[in-house]
Formats: sequence, C-alpha cells, structure tokens
Amino acid sequence: MCAKHIENLKYAPAELSRLIADAFNDIFEKHQPLNVGTGVLISLQKPGKPLGPLKSLRSIVLLTTLRNTLSLITLQRISDKVDDFLSPPQSGFRRGRSTADVIWGHRWLVAKCQRYKYVIEILGIDMSRASDTICREKLLSILHSFLDTDNAQIIRLLLSETNLTVRVDDALSAPFNTTVGTP
Repeated sequence: MCAKHIENLKYAPAELSRLIADAFNDIFEKHQPLNVGTGVLISLQKPGKPLGPLKSLRSIVLLTTLRNTLSLITLQRISDKVDDFLSPPQSGFRRGRSTADVIWGHRWLVAKCQRYKYVIEILGIDMSRASDTICREKLLSILHSFLDTDNAQIIRLLLSETNLTVRVDDALSAPFNTTVGTP
C-alpha cells in the first residue's frame, strides 16, 4: 500500500478503527480467515557497500497495511510482558534503549581495562540476520511461557501461512511459502 493510503488510515475517523477492531475480533471469535500472511520481498543496496554481491543487499518484506496494523496492536499489547521477560542487559529492540547503550557499555569496559590493566574477552554476536533465521515453533514455545493465550494466538496467526513474492524492478516471482524467520 502506498504511503498516501497509510496516512489516510492513520488519520481516519474513529469509526474506521472500530471497523478494523471488529474485523480482527471476528477472525478469532468466529474463526474467520484473514489473509495477513502475504508480503513482497525486495532487496535494497546497503549504503557504502559494493554493487553486485548478495551480501551488499538488505532484504526487506513489504507487508499489507492490515498486517502491520495487527502487528503494531500486538506489539503494544505484549511489550510490557516482553520487557519483563528479557534480561536487563538486553538492549536491542527495546523501548528506551538503543545501540548507543551497548556502545557506551563497551567503551566503559575498555576504559576500565586500560586504567587497571585488565584483560577481558568480549563475545559479540552479529544479529544483522537474526530475524531471517528464527525458528517459529521455538519462538512460539518461548512466548507461550509468559504470554496469555490470546496474544500467543495472534502471534501464531502473524507467523503462519506466510507467503512471499520476490520483486525485482517491476517483475514479480510466483509466491512461495516461508517457514523460517519473521516477516
């Protein structure tokens, strides 16, 4: 959906929000299907990387506005519980935290090591492709340990029957099913 339509949804009257809420409630209460699992996979050139190699591209999935709306509602519903579940040092994808926190902590450790002549080893994990490799069943199992059934069911819907179409310029591939990662 183009940015204009998304802006229209954002600033629409409250009645539209009620209609969307009713549609979402019908999905779960009446077991009505809603096709929120489709997306278009595109690749963008990473800034400052050489043209051509696949490692120089960043893949992103363009999702439907309805799916993004459901995702944002779910995120708002579960964010406090997820924050309570995560360990305090975890900074990625958390409200009020950023990469700057991790960089500050690293620099503080380096300064202390230099001052007191300590030698430490730091283990770093490249999380740049973390969302591409998530085992969905394992994620759902972990989420079930601290989320209520309703929120876990919404997340299961968002992760199930995910079909992607690859777009290169104006050409689209045939849709294919994905079972790993999160769109």
